[in-house]
Amino acid sequence: MRHRRMTAVLAALASLPIVLVPQAAHATESPQTVVVQPGDTLWNLSRRNGTTVEDLQRLNNLGTSTLIRIGQTLILHDDAAAIRARKTATAIAYAKAQVGKPYRFATAGPDTFDCSGLVMKAWEAAGYQLPRVTYDQIKVGERVTRDQLIPGDLVFTNNGGHVELYIGDDTVVNAGHTGVSVHLQDLPREEQIVAYVHLTDV
Repeated sequence: MRHRRMTAVLAALASLPIVLVPQAAHATESPQTVVVQPGDTLWNLSRRNGTTVEDLQRLNNLGTSTLIRIGQTLILHDDAAAIRARKTATAIAYAKAQVGKPYRFATAGPDTFDCSGLVMKAWEAAGYQLPRVTYDQIKVGERVTRDQLIPGDLVFTNNGGHVELYIGDDTVVNAGHTGVSVHLQDLPREEQIVAYVHLTDV
């Protein structure tokens, strides 16, 4: 009796369809760092990790050297935050390097700048293309509040007709008007500002 019952159960199980559940896919993201092993060179590390010798040198402050040591941890890739930070630093450095150059309407360097020309060229130096005039620049990115300002953001005054580059510490780089050179100044008062703009796709 018990044997017949077991046979019936096995027969019922055998009639059930077999459903294969796929395993969850493993993440295939590239590692951000690697520890140098015997035999490693910048060239073969770059080939294995989808980067270049030049990028490895830049990310690890190697200059033009290709010398690495066993056990050394190397950065392989930038993350999004690091890329943005580097581009922002480049834009700010460009803008600050223009301090002292004369303002001239409708110019964008290299010897004179108007406000939008300076901001456009600063971000262009970082590989980001802004429109030429303030009334188009103000439409790029997203609006933020004064408390949300971070270095690299755009600050608009004069009903959107003037733009300055925020560099942190309540300071902007400003190409103001005829007779005044490009200079650093305090962030304008809240009531003077019509928009704070954060560039979202840097």
